Amino acid sequence: SMIRTHGNDYFQSFSILQC
Repeated sequence: SMIRTHGNDYFQSFSILQC
């Protein structure tokens, strides 16, 4: 993922895939 925020890297990775 491009952005890591307090352990939500999995969420950021998913968001980037959706973009």
